[in-house]
Amino acid sequence: MKTSIKCGVKPWRVEKHDPGNNHPFIELYQGNYPVVLVDQEGSVFNGENKSKQTDVVVIHPKTTYVNDRPSWLINDRVKYTVPNTKLNKQQPLLIIAYRNQEFSKDGIPADLVEHVDNYKTSELYLYSGKYTIVIKNEKYEIIDQYTIEI
Repeated sequence: MKTSIKCGVKPWRVEKHDPGNNHPFIELYQGNYPVVLVDQEGSVFNGENKSKQTDVVVIHPKTTYVNDRPSWLINDRVKYTVPNTKLNKQQPLLIIAYRNQEFSKDGIPADLVEHVDNYKTSELYLYSGKYTIVIKNEKYEIIDQYTIEI
């Protein structure tokens, strides 16, 4: 789905970091799949005001977390735990997984986590395939890099 935002118009943010600031729509919706609201005439509901700034509002279920990771990220993916031998005593570490050959082309990571204080997760959630795992220190210097296959 392509989206475009007109300059100066902020998109709706239904779920907030602080649940007390969530949009009322998300508090009313108790389902476990995304929905589009429809008014009594069957038209897509995109707000009560006359000045429509969006075509459609999609209400997603509240995010739940497993090991400090959003459950929607974990679904249909395989958990990969970075070996302890790769996690040296330097803290914090940024652990980044790139799809095969995307690291060398400045690609977008498939997943990343920050490893802090030896108790935070070093688990990545990845689809099947080949990946380059890059570990950076707090100065963003690469301290380790290796490939895996899930």
